[in-house]
Order: sequence, then C-alpha cells, then structure tokens
Amino acid sequence: MVAGLTLGRQRYAEVAEHMQELQSQAHALRHLAERLMEEDSAAYLGVVAAYALPRTTPEEREKRQEAILQGTREAIKVPLATAQASLELLALAIQGVDKGNENACSDALVAGTLASGGCQGALDNVLINLDELEDPEEYAGYLAQVQEIKDKEAKLALELKVWRKARLGDD
Repeated sequence: MVAGLTLGRQRYAEVAEHMQELQSQAHALRHLAERLMEEDSAAYLGVVAAYALPRTTPEEREKRQEAILQGTREAIKVPLATAQASLELLALAIQGVDKGNENACSDALVAGTLASGGCQGALDNVLINLDELEDPEEYAGYLAQVQEIKDKEAKLALELKVWRKARLGDD
C-alpha cells in the first residue's frame, strides 16, 4: 500500500524504482504467507492425525511415533519459514517508512509491527514443537535457526522503533 501511494508522485520520483521493487517483493511475500498459512494448517492436521494412529502393537507404536516425528518436523519447518517471511516483510516495512510517501508512514509502521509480531509468534510455534524431537543435534540446529531469526528481528524491531520516534515522535 505504501509503495502504491508513493509510485506516480512527482515528489517521490527518485525512489520510484525502489518502490516498484518493494511493491513486487511485498506481493510475493503476501502470496508466500497465504501458502504458508495453508501449509501450517496441514502440518497441524498431520500431527493430530499421527497422534490418533493406533498403538496397541509394537509395530503400531513404532509407526505412530515415526508419524508424530515427521509431523512435528513439518510443524517446525513451516513456522520457521513463516518467521523468515515475516522478517523479510519487517525489513520491507522499514524501507517503506524510510523512502515511502510520508503520509502513509503509519501504514508502513503498522505493517512492520504486525510483521514483527508474526515473526515472534511463528518462532514461538517452532519452540513449542522442538520438545518432540529426539535427536539433540536436530534440536540444536533448529534452536540455532530460531536464535538467528530472533536476533535479526530484534535488530529490525529496534530500527522500526527509531523510525516511529522520528516520524511520529512516539516511543
């Protein structure tokens, strides 16, 4: 929206190419988010279905446990991808505040705030599912990815806060 309100305005002609690219990236992220939302629902249903498998024989228990593990891995991977997409959107929102139409800066700030919350929420979903993993190396690998995204999100959220103060005078 911010890019759309910036493009075609003489005052912002020098950033038109940048805004066009920002708009294109934001649209791609929206489509990715829609797909991830569907994948997240499917992952959740997969875990639920795995827990509903019979477990009366050793073979059934083994099959059930493997299905739970595979479902859990998917329930980790999808929100991890969602967190990454949210992080990218947060970065785009900051660019919108920086270079976009000043009259739409609050829209970019809102987008950034929502992206930050989406990133944090997705990482929470990753963390809650990690306890189901049995392999310590796999657990540590995902935990490292979570920490890396958290660190980037915190840095960008702080940058967004600085922009909020600069544009709106608000802490």
